Amino acid sequence: MTFRTGVLVGMSIILQNAASSQQPKAIILNYADSLVTRIVGGETVRVASGHVEFHHGNVIVRCDQATHFFQRNEVVLVGNVTATRDNVTMSADRSVYYGNERRMESEGNVRLKDDELLLLADFGTYFPEEHRAHFWQNVTVFDTASVIKADELTYYEDEDRTIALGNVRLIDDENRMVVFGERLEHDDARGYTRVVELPRLLQIDTTAAGTVDTLVVRSRVMESIIDSTRRYIATDSVTLVRGEFASASETTIFYPEQNRIILRKNPTLWYSRTQVSGDSIDIFLRYRRLHRVVVMGRAVAISQSDSLFPRRFDQLTGETITMTLSEEKIHRIEVRTTATSLYYLYDEGKPNGVNLSSGDAIIMSFNDGVLSDFTVIGGVQGQYFPEIMVGDRESEYNLPGFEWKKNRPRRSP
Repeated sequence: MTFRTGVLVGMSIILQNAASSQQPKAIILNYADSLVTRIVGGETVRVASGHVEFHHGNVIVRCDQATHFFQRNEVVLVGNVTATRDNVTMSADRSVYYGNERRMESEGNVRLKDDELLLLADFGTYFPEEHRAHFWQNVTVFDTASVIKADELTYYEDEDRTIALGNVRLIDDENRMVVFGERLEHDDARGYTRVVELPRLLQIDTTAAGTVDTLVVRSRVMESIIDSTRRYIATDSVTLVRGEFASASETTIFYPEQNRIILRKNPTLWYSRTQVSGDSIDIFLRYRRLHRVVVMGRAVAISQSDSLFPRRFDQLTGETITMTLSEEKIHRIEVRTTATSLYYLYDEGKPNGVNLSSGDAIIMSFNDGVLSDFTVIGGVQGQYFPEIMVGDRESEYNLPGFEWKKNRPRRSP
């Protein structure tokens, strides 16, 4: 019998006998290059070095050196540490394996990998029998669709579920998006992620001029769903800001791959000096820029008529309002079903009354952002109110549903 074989057999027998009364907890050495026995503080300690491998139930552990404390049934592992159970492998620079508790605590380049997930951290604790792992400090998780970063994280293998806490970031590189928050719950099997505690979504882009342009969404709760269609759902006090574009609603759903945003439950949208509201609003982007806005149900569009006359607002109402933009300027507005327009007039910069028009539809065309054509279609009615009737009485002419909101979301510093 060779020295190496003798070491392996002897170590196996010693370890088995040391835990014979608790056979399921026995730590069995499979092989090592050398074995040294010591007495430390009255406790028997054996140090296995070089290509060390032992198993504990269905867990196989490998390292460069293993120091086994018999009475405590603990093993200190140093150098290229790996613990493998089924398709899950955890590795680190240094670890302590607690045999009685079926627990391994690790530090330094901690790494956990299975078929779908790769996790990195500075520290980690693995519970192989519970199929659970906890990590902290510089935690990063890579899966098939995104990256998660956090201060600490717990991973439940059987449920394919993750809970992350502290400075959480969900990173979607494909769409240049990051969701921030303080708590994240991720269910990889369902492609579902929920972020709470001050969540916010950022999509970073550049303008045609080369400057940075960032979409910022804030809410009380934010969810990411990846199934047939990737989407981000923000609920409860939702605000969105990007350049001159802003919105507020109770629910906002962002489809990044479709370049579409939908606003539900008391939605309001602002663009430049125009405010739009209705029962629901659908926003269509082109090259990540505002391209078309469709307002449905009790639609109202309000624009400041002239900055020198802050009480005067041009107004449109109808069942639907569709705004089309070109080069980030309003190109066309269509109002359908019970369409009404209130439009203030000026003569060489001086106020000259207000025009009220209604019909089945109203179509407004703009040239470089300036109104160039105004058409009313079907059941046309119109009235003109001269300035002598309008001056200092503008609020009396506001259309039903008029509400100029002063809580327009602003980008936080």
